[in-house]
Amino acid sequence: MATADREWGPVIGKSLIDRSNTITRLIERQDFLLQVTLAAQHLCLCGAPDSAIQTGQSMRAEIAFISQATRTDPKIQGVNVFNMTQAEGGVLPGMNVLASLLSDKIIDGITVPASAIVWWQDKGVGLSPHRFR
Repeated sequence: MATADREWGPVIGKSLIDRSNTITRLIERQDFLLQVTLAAQHLCLCGAPDSAIQTGQSMRAEIAFISQATRTDPKIQGVNVFNMTQAEGGVLPGMNVLASLLSDKIIDGITVPASAIVWWQDKGVGLSPHRFR
């Protein structure tokens, strides 16, 4: 029990010990467990956000927050959380996906319409990313 808790955290560890429906669905590959890495400035998520991942150019899959992860991806440093998604959502084991997470933090920014961007040799020019915050 201590090993399951240490390796997977209290939520997934308890599910392993109790042999809950969550673990059964993961073992039978009806659902997949995702480890999402957040930027370092996001020290924690407030609550369990409704979220989605992008699995292809136009494919999105809903994900459900489970808990904070017990380890980090050594290639991508940051805060890690465990999420779960349905297997038929287009996700495969080992796949890198882009996650969209809701947050209560407001970020100031601007939107540049596509018609305002000048394209030259397949690159947007005339915009300097470091000018904007």
